[in-house]
Amino acid sequence: MFANADVVIRDSQAYRNSGNPSAMRNSGSGIVLGSVDGGTIERSDAFGNGWLHGLESEGPLGISAYDSRNIVIQHNRSFRNTTGSGTEGGGFDFDQNVSSSVMQYNQSYQNHGARYLLAQLTGLKGNVGNVVQFNLTTNDGRKSGFAGLQLYGAVSNARFANNVVRMTAARHGQPVAFRIDCARDKQELTVSGISIESNIFLGTRKVDAVRMDRNYANAKVHFKRNAYIDFSCNSVSSRVLSSH
Repeated sequence: MFANADVVIRDSQAYRNSGNPSAMRNSGSGIVLGSVDGGTIERSDAFGNGWLHGLESEGPLGISAYDSRNIVIQHNRSFRNTTGSGTEGGGFDFDQNVSSSVMQYNQSYQNHGARYLLAQLTGLKGNVGNVVQFNLTTNDGRKSGFAGLQLYGAVSNARFANNVVRMTAARHGQPVAFRIDCARDKQELTVSGISIESNIFLGTRKVDAVRMDRNYANAKVHFKRNAYIDFSCNSVSSRVLSSH
């Protein structure tokens, strides 16, 4: 089923990969695993990538995996990655058909796109059982309204726990701390079994803590013991939100 197994990338740097403005597939990423059963990316950096990528349908990422399972991405930094289009330019991503994988103890900052992203196109059900935990993100989502933590499409049984998201307003777009896009497949909601718990979201006046698409009320998403801290107040206030 998988072309590769037991792949390890450690103590590496991937930087200034510009991307190709005429490419018909995504270009300009840093470190990417594809078709891997059992892989680790750790203690590595991806930065300054993607600025010439121009394809609108898919884009570059700092550190990511697709069509894989049992992947661990840990103790890495992904920062100042960009995109020449309105797509991606993010820090970390478990993309199409990644399952039973973990992102943990990573740092992400000043990326154009989402910091920690789980994404799956509608019509496919392969993004299952992934965990994003103990990560730090600071001022990502600098373009097109991306988030610190983000889900898109047919993602199920995922857990976001013990992450810290710091977000201020951006020059372009409206970044948000946490975002879910409940893409639809044959009129059925495709986001289910999602747990967002024990995270800390730090924001300013022009930044939303949580943004869902209009179908959120019917999706199976659970918020538990998260702290939302708004620095636009005269004194810092926090609250814990529980829903669904």
